[in-house]
Amino acid sequence: MAGSLVDSIACAWPLAGRRLLPLEAAVALKPWFDRSTLQKGFSLLMQGTVGRFVLYRSGAGAVFNDSVAAFLLMPPSDALPQGYVCRDGSCTLCRGNRPSGRRCRHQAAVALLNLRTTGDFAGFVPVWRLLKSNPWGAIARYLQQEAEVGSISFQARKAGAAWRLEGCKENGFSLAVSLSRHLAQQLHCFHGSAIRWHDSMPEQDEFGPPARAILDKIALLTATDTEKRLNKAGSRSIGQQREDSIQTALVRLLANCLCLSPVCASSGAGTAPSA
Repeated sequence: MAGSLVDSIACAWPLAGRRLLPLEAAVALKPWFDRSTLQKGFSLLMQGTVGRFVLYRSGAGAVFNDSVAAFLLMPPSDALPQGYVCRDGSCTLCRGNRPSGRRCRHQAAVALLNLRTTGDFAGFVPVWRLLKSNPWGAIARYLQQEAEVGSISFQARKAGAAWRLEGCKENGFSLAVSLSRHLAQQLHCFHGSAIRWHDSMPEQDEFGPPARAILDKIALLTATDTEKRLNKAGSRSIGQQREDSIQTALVRLLANCLCLSPVCASSGAGTAPSA
């Protein structure tokens, strides 16, 4: 896994460093995956085969090194003890291989990659729930508020093996974060046009097009009926605009690779740790 995209988020991913799939993770996903399929999905992650991951609302997806692309939705559910349900989604390789409604190892890898832990819940939760209960959610709301009263200008430049991303406004607001190569590619894949890249840009690869296709599918599946009518008329809801923004993407990216405590979040530090 060393040097892979999964390795880049190891600090915040609770399954990092495990040799075998933890029992509690298998129990959390038991209604939708058998233990064997989950272990195969876990092995894919440990082998560093994920080239790009996608997170949007309740959806999650990934593009693997063999050009396979898979995704699924994990929206909230009051009917299950997990607090969420796995539904919809597809896999470009295993689309016809779902006997008895069970999903494939690629979707299992996506579901496992989307699991996090929170201090107020004894178990695993999807990333969307982490962002609601974790200080990162407050940071996302703050950045959105800043962007809605005046756009944030983003620029990035190469700094050794990493990329330094900076955002600023005329009112003195500023932020700065150091991103690894994998995370810079991840951000560039979906929001490259919103950033002024100095000297050079992150290397392009084969994962971009299928990752953006997954994002489009998840966005369509998670749109409400009202949003679908707006989209058909050529408009976007406020919720969609926020989800589509680079501010939300950046916070989601950092939340996936950094552990942040409430104490750290309230300290007012202007520069995030390296990711």
